[in-house]
This record gives sequence, structure tokens and C-alpha cells, in this order.
Amino acid sequence: MILLDLLLNLLLVVGMVSLGGVILLAGRRLLWVTLGVVSTVAVANLLAVLVAGGDSGIELVTSQRWWLVLVAVAAGALGVYLGRNKLDIAVLAVGFIAGADLSLWFYKIWYQISTRQAQLSDNAATVLGLGVLFVGGLIGIFIIRQYREETLILIAMAVGVDMIGQALRLDRSSDLTAVFALSLSLLGVVVQYTAYLREQKRTQPLAPPPPVMMEPPITERYP
Repeated sequence: MILLDLLLNLLLVVGMVSLGGVILLAGRRLLWVTLGVVSTVAVANLLAVLVAGGDSGIELVTSQRWWLVLVAVAAGALGVYLGRNKLDIAVLAVGFIAGADLSLWFYKIWYQISTRQAQLSDNAATVLGLGVLFVGGLIGIFIIRQYREETLILIAMAVGVDMIGQALRLDRSSDLTAVFALSLSLLGVVVQYTAYLREQKRTQPLAPPPPVMMEPPITERYP
């Protein structure tokens, strides 16, 4: 039984590191993979905070809230479908989900202030907090519409680094972890942006050759 647990943990680590590496280095191009992972993680985080009273989606697994995990996985499956069949919608979905997921930090702060200082009820604080998440999602859509490729590269880089760090269970307070994460981030940005520039170069039409000046016949030059 112990051997089976070790084997499953090893497979989970290898799978997360491999998937994180793919997103880190090619997440912009493989948008369906990125959107599937982002959707799963963001929905899991949202359910953990709003429903389970936790801090992150990982707690849904550790607390064995399997029906919430199933909802998050279903959201990821929908993200994969959009990424493969509805590219424009998928790009906007990535922006909205990333913006809303980042806004969870502000939501937690708002919830603490509104319930302890402003004496709002839990339901009122939750409803108003959802507005914070919605505004964060709209900001994400605006940014990704203005800087589509650059934003996709940054989101894929962040997701890839986070997945690798969680799989390896790195200590977030360690200086070595910070150097490792920064190195992975730079690698992901350089590789993906270089690939993007190569794609742009291939799709640009070739400039027409300059006109060739024809010399007049020799009989015209020497009558």
C-alpha cells in the first residue's frame, strides 16, 4: 500500500512538472491546454474560498470535497473545448479568468474589512465581493484585448511556474526557490516570445524586389 502511494505521488509529480513545462514553454501556442488548466485552477480556488472556506483549490483535494473538485474539472474540460474550437472566445475567457483569479486576493481583504469593520453580514459581503471578482475579470479582458500575445505569454509563464513549484513542493519563503522561479519565468518568456516573433516573421508578406533599371539598347546609346 505504501509502495502504491509512492508510485501515485511520483506519477502526479511527473505529470504536473511535465504539464507545467509545456505551458511554460508553449502555453500561448497551445491555448487549449493553458485555458483548461487556468479554468480548473481558478474555479477550484473560487470554490475553495466561497464554498469551502479555504484559501486555495488544493484544499478541496486534501479535504476530499470531491464534488467541488468535479466542478473544477468540468470547468477545465469546457476550457479545453473553447481553446480548440472557439479561439477568440478562449482568449477572452483566459483574460477574464486570470483577472478574476488575481482578484481573489482583494476579495479576501474586502471580506475581512466588510465583516469586521463595516459589520456587514456574510451574505452581503459575499455578494459585494463577487462584484470585485467580476470587475477584476473585466480588467483582465481589457488588458488581453489590448496586448493579446504579450498577456497570453505572461499568463502561461505564471501558470507553468506555479504548477512546477507546487509539484516539487518548493518552499516559497526560500531564496533558492525565488531564484529558481525567476529563472523559469525568464526562460518561459524568452522561449515563447522568440517563437511569437518567428511566427510573425513567417506570416509577413515578402517585400517585392526593387525594380531593375533596364539599360537602353546599344544602338540608342551610340547612334
